[in-house]
Amino acid sequence: MENTHLYEPNLKNTLNRFENRQVVLNFYQEDMLVDRVGLFFDTMEVTDKSVNFQKNGETSYVLDIQDYNSFQALTGFKHYYSFSNDNNRVELYFP
Repeated sequence: MENTHLYEPNLKNTLNRFENRQVVLNFYQEDMLVDRVGLFFDTMEVTDKSVNFQKNGETSYVLDIQDYNSFQALTGFKHYYSFSNDNNRVELYFP
């Protein structure tokens, strides 16, 4: 069964505007933090399947988004976003 994404139409425009930054990725399973990744990147490429972070012209980290069915901006911090499904989510924070 194919996953139907409920991403806002301008997902690519929202994320692709971040360049030469740091990102913190927090991974949750049923509201429990299970992993955290922090990295510096030059650019990002957003596709229907992934968010690819590039540093020095090479892909340094790939965030697979195929299992998430929604994308939203979160409140509480500026530049704070989330991909989620029923039980899992990954939050992206660009400090």
